[in-house]
Amino acid sequence: MNRIAQFLLILITLALIFNLGCSGNNGEPIVADDENQQIASVTPGESNRILWGAWTVHLNPDTLAAEVEPVRNLQAHFNITDMVIPPACDDCLSLAVNSFDTLTRIMDVDVTLTNQFPVTGRDVRGIFMTTGYEHMLLNPDDWTDLWDQPGGMDINPFKAFAKDVENRIFAASAGNTEKFLIEIPKPPQYWAISFAVDASWPGSCKEPYMIDGFQQEIIESGTGTSGNIQVNVHDWQDDVSEVAIAAEEITGEALTQLANIDGNTWGVEITNSEGALAGDYSVLIIAKSSNSGELELYDFVKISISGIPDNPVEVTPGWLNFAPYDVCI
Repeated sequence: MNRIAQFLLILITLALIFNLGCSGNNGEPIVADDENQQIASVTPGESNRILWGAWTVHLNPDTLAAEVEPVRNLQAHFNITDMVIPPACDDCLSLAVNSFDTLTRIMDVDVTLTNQFPVTGRDVRGIFMTTGYEHMLLNPDDWTDLWDQPGGMDINPFKAFAKDVENRIFAASAGNTEKFLIEIPKPPQYWAISFAVDASWPGSCKEPYMIDGFQQEIIESGTGTSGNIQVNVHDWQDDVSEVAIAAEEITGEALTQLANIDGNTWGVEITNSEGALAGDYSVLIIAKSSNSGELELYDFVKISISGIPDNPVEVTPGWLNFAPYDVCI
């Protein structure tokens, strides 16, 4: 064996030893399975959602303690490729419980994420899984169906990290904190919250990254009354292709398409075809971009119906007469 061959053999051996020492991976994040998650595999120059990690968070409202446990066997929890597995990252995620209101059962938690991967992520999201234990994130930025687990809703709320950084860049070795307001169910169902962190890499996400600015005109409770609604949908490539609202209880339609008004603003006239009574209705906004495939962004907004119902209830008995009478003093 010549010296060049010996040198190459030593390099290969060292590389194998290094990989075995890092739990059998090259330190890159996991790539979502494109058949299940409906996103394309990573190719040079294209953006893609990748999983940075998953954790089980144990919260104790009595002691205000939080224990973070990394999910070691990610394949058992997510339908993902077995190509690369990130190294164990016990301190990538940390939680500080600030308070817990025993009446509202709302817990105030600061979640700090540290990027310990040798890659710069963008549009990093801390996804709060609705797995059927009745926990709920009360202050989400938006919702996604990425990395969904069995149980709970098909979409899950998330908080976006590094929102104050240009292009929402989350650089290697950087740390960012977001406040999570979590509604905790009554005991004993307050343990085992599932939490995942994903990012777009190597560029910004192709799907819309934020839905905000929802507004509506007054919509009365009478059947056939209508009013305009509008919402802002933000996309790094400015190629939002479709925005819809799921307000069947009001409109009678499974989805009502919005039209682009100007720039990021989309709107439509909503008709109360179902005679929805006065009150607030939680409805879903769905947005996608022309080059994001089937990947969509979601957000819940409230449509307020005002006025008197079509069939008001008679609260004054018919025998009660308010006609004036002569009174003798």
